[in-house]
Amino acid sequence: MRRFLRAALAVAGLAVTACSAPEAESSAITAESRTDPLLIAVAASAVPAMEQVAQAFTAQTGVPVTLSGGASGLLKQQAEGGAPFDLFYSADMRRVEELAGAGLLAEDSVVPYAQGVLLFWTGLDEFQDVPVEDWSGFYEPPLDIWRFSIANPDTAPYGLAARQTLERAGVYERLMQDGRIIVAGNIRQAYDFAATGNVDAAFVSKSLLVSEGRTEGVLRAATIADHPPIVHGCGVLLRSERPDLARRFWRFTLSEEGARILQEHGFEKPAEPLVTRD
Repeated sequence: MRRFLRAALAVAGLAVTACSAPEAESSAITAESRTDPLLIAVAASAVPAMEQVAQAFTAQTGVPVTLSGGASGLLKQQAEGGAPFDLFYSADMRRVEELAGAGLLAEDSVVPYAQGVLLFWTGLDEFQDVPVEDWSGFYEPPLDIWRFSIANPDTAPYGLAARQTLERAGVYERLMQDGRIIVAGNIRQAYDFAATGNVDAAFVSKSLLVSEGRTEGVLRAATIADHPPIVHGCGVLLRSERPDLARRFWRFTLSEEGARILQEHGFEKPAEPLVTRD
């Protein structure tokens, strides 16, 4: 039953499995752990970066990894509903702290692992030089006719940050009433809407743009003056049947090598110190 649930979650999410490297396997890793991947819930904004983290981890340990990606809030709901995740990587700290408070995550494993950057971006060549000097300019030409996408603020931390940015500028409610904000299921979908030209622009994560090689077209970056920091947090599920392997991946993510991979994909270091690899 557990393996069926793992397969179903992998199909439903943005799933990626890192292949194992037998020559690098530790003798302490069992045959079962090699064939049954660790299942990790990952916020959509971090999936491309975490794919690389997982591949590096598998290359060193031989332990396969499957990522189940989506909006942090929806992944949290799945964890609360009994999804067989071994680890949970959210795009905020609130949701991992809530899961720990509910007795689902090991409290000592709840830590920040990266900090994200919110960008306003267009995939349309003709708009890439449009100046966006402040967020209140959406009712001034040429932005006054634009439609743009954000991730769902109720389930996606980057969507919440976008809403907070526009609220502080005093334009969010009016833009919503005018039908100019298209709410996407997660940050990946918000990016896809803009990348395909279905909207003029989108609030997206820097990590997605870096991973997609689409850093041209950034019109403005949001800062902590616009919204609270987007601090990604993680933790180990207490229900994990392989807590030692889950902890091993957790430590790898927080190591200097894991941090390097995350930074290469557009993330910044969190305020907390890194965990030393054992």
